Amino acid sequence: MASPRRAAFLNPGRDLAAGVDLARRVEALGYDSAWVTHGSGRDSFLVLAAYGAATTRLGLGNGVVPIYPRHPVAMAQAALTLSELSGGRFRLGIGVSHRVSMETSLGLTLREPRCMACGGALVPTPKEHVRPRIPPRTALWKDDYFVCAECNRLFWRGTHWERIERTLRRAVAA
Repeated sequence: MASPRRAAFLNPGRDLAAGVDLARRVEALGYDSAWVTHGSGRDSFLVLAAYGAATTRLGLGNGVVPIYPRHPVAMAQAALTLSELSGGRFRLGIGVSHRVSMETSLGLTLREPRCMACGGALVPTPKEHVRPRIPPRTALWKDDYFVCAECNRLFWRGTHWERIERTLRRAVAA
């Protein structure tokens, strides 16, 4: 059986230098990783870059970066850069966040899922318009399809979509 791992949540608060000192202490105490949230007033990627520069083996993770205010390409670039800067110690946590955070704090509106590739709007499309693009077995049991208005990718409501929708509904209700 694998030995338990220890992680610390480190909120830099108003003093990033104090947060960096905490990261050093956490590493010296033998913790495996340090995690920050994205909603604590600072950009989690930059906070973790500072923690990574001050440590040598401590794993770094953000939990959770909201998917709506940042383009998927920009998020991937930030994650890859931080992973490279930290020697592969970074772990990316992403999620939908909470309605109040997105709508009140950032002025964004939560709505239907967007394209996973480019973030474009998903437009309902008749099955007969996209039939040549539908996998044969999927065409037998699905009737509702969506095409991204930006990159033209095809989507349908499968088990993954249904899980995302349930999660969104719970977040909106909270």
